[in-house]
Amino acid sequence: MFHSGDQNEAMCEKFLMELEELPVDSSGSGSGALHATLLALLSRESQQHATACADCRAALLDLTQTRAVLRGVPSANPEPGPFFVARVMALIAARQNELNATEGVWTSVRRLAPRLVAFTAVLLILGGTWAFELQREDSMRRADARSPETIFDSVTNAPLNDDVLLSPLGNRP
Repeated sequence: MFHSGDQNEAMCEKFLMELEELPVDSSGSGSGALHATLLALLSRESQQHATACADCRAALLDLTQTRAVLRGVPSANPEPGPFFVARVMALIAARQNELNATEGVWTSVRRLAPRLVAFTAVLLILGGTWAFELQREDSMRRADARSPETIFDSVTNAPLNDDVLLSPLGNRP
């Protein structure tokens, strides 16, 4: 039976998808029996395609050989022992202690950092206030040294116009 290129590729993809969906625990003692069992689990269309397509027959043969080899390997999910949880928890605790020992300094720094920031902010506020007051006092002292303040004004005011009477004829008595 001859298929065009696109139809053949589509059939090959369908065949490979069916191979992937086959159950893992297929029965059969030998490689030949396993091959026949796997072929029987495929759809009629895929079985016909496997007889016509050499690549798909090779894929089925690879799957058969792989399952035959893996059949002798014990299960990958053995039942855990009675002290499994205790051992795992002890390993976790040991690893945590090891991490705490190596990062102890940095953990302390991380805990101390917010306090250091607050303390630094308070110091900056107090230092800024102190410097501002010191500068203000210094400028007041300089102003005091330049012009001494007295109770009375040292500058005499110019007489007002009505304090001085001038006669239009001059200064005669």
